[in-house]
Amino acid sequence: MLGKGRITADTALRLTRKSIMSPGFWMGLQMDYELEVEKDRLEGRLDREVGRYRKAG
Repeated sequence: MLGKGRITADTALRLTRKSIMSPGFWMGLQMDYELEVEKDRLEGRLDREVGRYRKAG
């Protein structure tokens, strides 16, 4: 938390005991954060390195 580490399954289960939020909620926050960090890190590269999906036909 606060940039000091990631939310692990263990942390999610512990946070659930202290809140009304589910473990999936806490894990989802972590996943969203990691995706945003990678999106920022790979900015521009994805379009150059990986083509867009195009429907066949």
